[in-house]
Amino acid sequence: MKDRRPILIAAICVAALTFLVYLPSLQNGFVNWDDPGYVYKNPNIRALDLRWAFTAVVVGNWHPATLLSLTLDHSIWGLNPLGFHLTNSIIHSLNAFLAALLGSALYPYKDRMGAVITGLIAGALFGLHPAHVESVAWVSERKDVLSAFFFMSSALFYVRYARGKGAACYGLSLVTFVLALLSKPMAVSLPIVLLIIDYYPLDRFRAGFFKKALIEKIPFFLLSIASAALALWAQRVSGALSSLDSIPLLQRVPVAFRAYAFYIYKLFVPVDLSPFYPLPEKSGLSEPWAIISIVLFAAISVAALVMLKRKRFIAVVWACYLITLLPVIGLVQVGAQAAADRYTYIPSLSLFILIGGAAGYAASKNRDALGAVVVAGLIITSALSWLSVRQIGVWKDSVTLWSRAIALYPDSAPVAYTNRGIAFGQAGRVEEAIRDLSRAIEIKPNMTEAYYNRALAYSFEGRNTDAIRDLSEAIRQNPGYVDAYHNRAVAYANLADYENAVEDFKKVTELNPSYGPAYLSLAQAYLRAGERELADENFRRASYLGVREADRFLVEAAP
Repeated sequence: MKDRRPILIAAICVAALTFLVYLPSLQNGFVNWDDPGYVYKNPNIRALDLRWAFTAVVVGNWHPATLLSLTLDHSIWGLNPLGFHLTNSIIHSLNAFLAALLGSALYPYKDRMGAVITGLIAGALFGLHPAHVESVAWVSERKDVLSAFFFMSSALFYVRYARGKGAACYGLSLVTFVLALLSKPMAVSLPIVLLIIDYYPLDRFRAGFFKKALIEKIPFFLLSIASAALALWAQRVSGALSSLDSIPLLQRVPVAFRAYAFYIYKLFVPVDLSPFYPLPEKSGLSEPWAIISIVLFAAISVAALVMLKRKRFIAVVWACYLITLLPVIGLVQVGAQAAADRYTYIPSLSLFILIGGAAGYAASKNRDALGAVVVAGLIITSALSWLSVRQIGVWKDSVTLWSRAIALYPDSAPVAYTNRGIAFGQAGRVEEAIRDLSRAIEIKPNMTEAYYNRALAYSFEGRNTDAIRDLSEAIRQNPGYVDAYHNRAVAYANLADYENAVEDFKKVTELNPSYGPAYLSLAQAYLRAGERELADENFRRASYLGVREADRFLVEAAP
């Protein structure tokens, strides 16, 4: 298309509308799900530190570009959540702009109106769909919007290169792909997506460029392999990667097939969206939901293959959807969720381009259909905008967020009860915190964090015996739980049981020898038990590790 002004105007309109719809997110705060680790309890984002950004594993992930972007936000806004939400909204609006450009660029026919309509619809669906709210309204999902920005930029540069716009576009495609991987490793699927685009609509295979297309992708594939290895390493060292012993492969396979069907359903029926979708209570290939999911997957795949010669775009879109979702469908299980709205952020793009392309083709072939496309577009845009604004409200704060998950899954969301209980505790609503944490334990007796946080609530009320019971259970489930030992020692000290307090404080120093406050607490416990010499020894250790309060005890003890 020689005149690009119509699609540029359409893309700008889509981006502007997207930004307006997400304005309510600027009133949201942080939530207690990953935001502490990424932002408000992360001292490392307070200053630009490239070494930290490129070596740190934060909340089980390695993504230096995302960490640097959060550091930049902090340098401007401090810990004001408005600034972080504003950045997410701006990037998402730019992504809607890029989605419109990419949809138009991949429209396989030469009529301008069809290309513009394709881009307009694809961009609007991408920008306004409520399933994308999680990726935008949740500060910690900066990695999603940032990675998608570079992912789509890389694809656009590659399309320009493949259409003869010069080697510089290939270089820019490679550079932006690196940035996509540094933002979130889910972008590893891009090399295969580019090969699919080579097949259709670029038709490079028919033109005899198959070998060249493969060679061109070698640097992309090498980068993807390196990124995938780093991602698995980060998840493993953080303990987020579930082993085959905890979730066997035969349970993961049906969940994976279910994920493909589940995400398609939610894209077309975007209601009852939840921040947390629990794994099915029963899992196996013989479960009815597993059979239905596998049959549906097979039916769509067979239909796409049968229509391959006549309607290549259906097979291409299905292939892109399968490939881009592959890293997050559950075969490599991370966390306890069966699905997540954020996982559809990039994969949904191919389906949105398909919908836009179908509407653009219909309008270009039959001008009478243009009016129907416009009316349907306005209705759908309005509905999606309304649903997105509602979903943005779900992410207002931690209590609102987890209340939504509990409302949808009251009997199978121990994570939601635990996190809402923590939020209640932080707000001083101790009885409500104990109630939620007890419910989490009732649903899942091995919910270690629920025991630990209920113990904190008990301690706040002075119920030290109850706190010790819960902390002992948390330690039984996780023998290396340093904070649990420390708080149990404090509870013992509050009951004047200095012998057990000393043993727990000693355990803390064994597990974390560089933690100065533990030596101070141990010294104080020895002092109360009448062990002055041992107390002085630990006061000196605490002082050596920089605990200033220990110096006062040493001065007081001096002859």
